[in-house]
Amino acid sequence: MHPAEIKAALEIQGYSQAKIAEECGVQRSTVSMVVNGRGRSQQVEQRIAAVLRKSLGEVWPHWYDEQPSYAGVREPTTLADDELALLAIYRRLTTAQRDQARAMLEVLAMGGGTGSRTVNADRGSVAIGGDMTIGKRKK
Repeated sequence: MHPAEIKAALEIQGYSQAKIAEECGVQRSTVSMVVNGRGRSQQVEQRIAAVLRKSLGEVWPHWYDEQPSYAGVREPTTLADDELALLAIYRRLTTAQRDQARAMLEVLAMGGGTGSRTVNADRGSVAIGGDMTIGKRKK
């Protein structure tokens, strides 16, 4: 769920982030970080899911895989260190930069066929061709 959807759903149930924090015995900032996807707390995640009457996977599908584990609790999806680093970088991008990054990944994903590719990025522009290297354009 999008953070705005979580906040709205909590409000519909008569809950605020402050009330969740009080019930869990944590700071309000902890609840805010969980709701906004900037932090994790199993206790807070479980309480929010219970209040919303949803599974953890329905509220945070990017953190929980769809296979149920023992006792009905879904296990978190584990990201590799390089995936976590990329996610951190991606979250700092502007909307325009995110759109550009997605477009570049789509071009790379369409690759296939014969030949190889070069992706050169210089001051916001992208050129593709040649063998597979990623970096700044050579002068």
